[in-house]
Amino acid sequence: MDETAFFRIINRLRASLPHDIRQAEQILKEAGEITARAKEQAARIIEQARQQAEALVQESEITREAQKRAEKMTADAQEESQRLRREVEQYCLHLLSELESQARRVAQAAERGREALKPAQNE
Repeated sequence: MDETAFFRIINRLRASLPHDIRQAEQILKEAGEITARAKEQAARIIEQARQQAEALVQESEITREAQKRAEKMTADAQEESQRLRREVEQYCLHLLSELESQARRVAQAAERGREALKPAQNE
C-alpha cells in the first residue's frame, strides 16, 4: 500500500469519525433516556403494587374486624337471649306460684262455704 492511499484512508476515517462519535453519543443519550423512563415506569408500577397491597391488607383487616364484631354481637345476643329466658321463666314461676296460692285460697273458701252449708242441710 502506498503512502497516498494510506493517507486517503486515514483522512476518510478522520472525516467519518466525528459523525460516528456523534451517532454513538446520540445512541448513548437515547439509551440513557430509555433507561430513565424504564426506571420511572418501574417505580410507578412498584408504587401502584404497594398501594394495591396496602388496600388489600386494609380490606382484609376491615373484614377481620367486622367478623370479630359480628361474632361478639352474636355472642352478646345469645347471652342476652339466655338471660331474658331465665328472667321470663322466673317470672312465669312466680305467676304460677301466685296462681297456685290464689287457687288454694279459692279452694279453701269453697270448702268453708260447703262446710257452712252442711249444717244447714242437716236441719
